[in-house]
Amino acid sequence: MSEKKIRNPVTNRLIRIGGKTHTDLLLAGLVGPDAPVVATAEPFIAPPVRLPRRFKKYPVDRSDAPWGKKKPHTIPERRFVRERCGEGCFLDPDRLKFPICNKTMPCTYNARAITRAVPSRAGEWKYRTVLAKARELADRLGLSRSRSS
Repeated sequence: MSEKKIRNPVTNRLIRIGGKTHTDLLLAGLVGPDAPVVATAEPFIAPPVRLPRRFKKYPVDRSDAPWGKKKPHTIPERRFVRERCGEGCFLDPDRLKFPICNKTMPCTYNARAITRAVPSRAGEWKYRTVLAKARELADRLGLSRSRSS
C-alpha cells in the first residue's frame, strides 16, 4: 500500500492525500481534487536477519567478570573480532550485532553474553531468530539459561 502525496501550495511541503491538511486545503479551495501527485512512498521492509551458518567450537569463558567489560563495543573492535574469529562470534554477522565472543580473549565464547545479554536484548526487540539461536547455542555448550519467574 503506497502513500500518495502532493505539494502544499501555501508551505510548499509534501502532504498526504486524504489527510487533515489536504482536506482543509480542499475546503478552502486552495487545491483541486485533481492535483498532480508528486511523490509516492512505499513501506520500508527490513531485510531478514541472516544468522551465521555454523558456530565454531570455541572455548567458553565462564568467569564472573562482567560482559560489559569484555564485549567489543566499537565497530573497529567488532570488525577485528570478525576478521580474526569469523562470523560465528556474532548472532547477526551482517550488521555486527549481538556479539558473543570476548574482545580481550578473541575466539572465546562468553557465557554471560549467551545466557543473559543476548536473550535479554533479542527478546526485548523481537529478534526471534537470534533468540532461538542463542538458546540453541546455550544448550549445545551446556550453559544454563537464567529465566525470570
